Amino acid sequence: MSVARVLEYYDRVADAPDAVGKLRRFVLDLAVRGKLVEQDDADESANSLISRIASERKRRVGADELRKSVRHPRGPGSDGTFKLPRGWSWKLPR
Repeated sequence: MSVARVLEYYDRVADAPDAVGKLRRFVLDLAVRGKLVEQDDADESANSLISRIASERKRRVGADELRKSVRHPRGPGSDGTFKLPRGWSWKLPR
């Protein structure tokens, strides 16, 4: 959905019950699906970014700049509900 189309229906959406909550969920959904901003093929891959973040986190934990994270029993995963944008990948908890 384009910005112009969202703005076209804004008055109807804004007057709906729980409009703020619905708009927040809509924006989050667009962000998660990679449709909030245009995707750039020149960006580094998700795997490369995840590796870089992991090594920086490990360095900071070792330097006592960050606390070691607590693992939660459930986390995000690929349930096949939608196709990931090009360059994205699933990161499953270890």
